[in-house]
Amino acid sequence: DAVLNDERTDLRNSAPAVWVRAVADRSILAGWVRVTASVKLATEALAVARQLDDPALIIPCLIARGMLAAHAVEIAQPLFSEAIELSRARGDRWRICQIRSWQALTAWFAGDPLACQAAAEEGRDIADALGDRGLSRTSRLWLGLALFFQARFVDASRILRTLTEEAEAEADVPTQVMCLIGRAVILAHQGHAAA
Repeated sequence: DAVLNDERTDLRNSAPAVWVRAVADRSILAGWVRVTASVKLATEALAVARQLDDPALIIPCLIARGMLAAHAVEIAQPLFSEAIELSRARGDRWRICQIRSWQALTAWFAGDPLACQAAAEEGRDIADALGDRGLSRTSRLWLGLALFFQARFVDASRILRTLTEEAEAEADVPTQVMCLIGRAVILAHQGHAAA
C-alpha cells in the first residue's frame, strides 16, 4: 500500500516493472487474506506486464487478476490456465502449486467437485514434493471439500480430520477453522448432529 499510494512518486512512468510487481503482490496478498483489492489496478498491471513482455511479471499479474475473480470461473480459469502454461514453460513448480490451489477454490465456487479435486490433488502433490506445508494444507483442504461434494464422506472426513490436527500443531488457525467447519457439515450430513 505504501508503494502504491505514495503520491511523491509515479512508479507507472519511472519504474513500471516495480509498479506492476507491487500491484500483483498486493492483489495476491489481498486474495489470501480476503481483503479488497482493485480489479482495475490488477487489470492495468497485467496490461503493462504484457507490454513489457516479461513472463516473471505476467505470471503474478495473471494470478492476481484470477484471484480477484475466483468467484467467477469464466473469468478466473482462463487467467489461471495461461499462468500455468507460462509457469510450466519456466519450470516454476511453486507457482503451479499456488495456481492449482486457486483453481481448486474457483472450481469449488463453480460447483465443479471433479475439477476442484483434480486441481487440489496436483497442488498437494507439488507442494509435498517442494516441502511447502502451507500450500499442501490449502490443497488438502480443497481436496477434502471436493470429496465431500461428491458424497465421499468417509474420505473427506479422514482428510479433514488429519488436516485439522496438523493445522492445530502448526498454529494454522484459518485452516483449522475451515477444517472444523467442513467436518461439522460432513457429520451433519451423516446424521451425527451431536458430534
